Amino acid sequence: MLSKLSLMVRFLLAVLLLILVGCFGRENRSVYGEEAFKIDTVLVSLPSSVSSTLILPHVFEYSNKECVLFYDHFDHGLVIIDLSEERFIKKINLAKEGPDFVESVGSMAVTEEGSIIIAGLNSITEVNFEGKVLSRLGINSYRNDLKGIDFDKYELQYNQYSGLQYDELNKTILMGVNPLAQTLLQNYTESTVAEISLSDGVVRLLPVFIPDSYRALSGNYGDLFKVGPIRKRGRIIFNFPLSSEVFIHHENTTKSIHLESQWSDDMADPIIDFSQGSDMARYTHKIKEVNYFPLVFDDFRERYYRIHRAAREGVEDSGQYYLTLADRNMNKIMELPFPQGYYIFSIVSERGLMFNAINKHESKLELIRYTFEL
Repeated sequence: MLSKLSLMVRFLLAVLLLILVGCFGRENRSVYGEEAFKIDTVLVSLPSSVSSTLILPHVFEYSNKECVLFYDHFDHGLVIIDLSEERFIKKINLAKEGPDFVESVGSMAVTEEGSIIIAGLNSITEVNFEGKVLSRLGINSYRNDLKGIDFDKYELQYNQYSGLQYDELNKTILMGVNPLAQTLLQNYTESTVAEISLSDGVVRLLPVFIPDSYRALSGNYGDLFKVGPIRKRGRIIFNFPLSSEVFIHHENTTKSIHLESQWSDDMADPIIDFSQGSDMARYTHKIKEVNYFPLVFDDFRERYYRIHRAAREGVEDSGQYYLTLADRNMNKIMELPFPQGYYIFSIVSERGLMFNAINKHESKLELIRYTFEL
């Protein structure tokens, strides 16, 4: 663990660096080590029917244009933005009841056939670009339409940051597997990741387990044991929020890489206060402790990105976030303070790495764009 003094010094340096690179005019160019990058902003006008608070972005091709699909959670609809021309394309209204209802939206993917896969709390739903339901698989407490998993013992859970990792060839997605029984997850010995076939509803539990390095941990880490998997070149790359450690699973072998932060603790502390009940303890712990979010791979620039939040003094503290870049071999390139006021959902575009602002304008979507000079 880093000392409090060391953390304070590094935090002040982080704030200084944020000031240097975060004065967002039309374009700013900075150099970090040997890596040059620039930051600019993109504004997209929105119709009055669309909220500017858009989440869960998914980049895809639509009408031969690079677009991004958002979820408008205020109005339970989907929004398509053309990134190439920086303009609004269309809104897809989702039904809350009836045969085309979509119960919740937690993560999304777009297929080459022109449909949208939506994972919610209790279902995986496929809709077309008019919002009509094409298929639905019940999961967890809703109903069991899947084969190969016992929902009396386990639940499937999407990760809104790593996404569904949709495989176009095999028509499969990835979801996390959690035990329903109350147990310390470092004692959990079963699979943590499931591959779900959308064509036949078969679940394959992947050999992705709680790493051996975590089994010696004592204490309860609550929700910081939720896995965040992505897949790349036949490998499953995953991490857990409690640590900066990254794991790569390939051909029944798992290796670990320490992608440490220069600003934050490498490992969270366990929950120590249960005086207000288990649920409140887990919530407070998740809010206050360091939190490493899932990695995102950039196919255009052959690199990884990771956002993490440093530990906070209290639940009212907004916290400081950081953006880490690593090359395709997971060698760290740079680490930057991440600006306040933006969602941490990565939008990996041919035009750069983007993040959208949190309800900054009533009738416009604001995107901050990082362009790195390779």
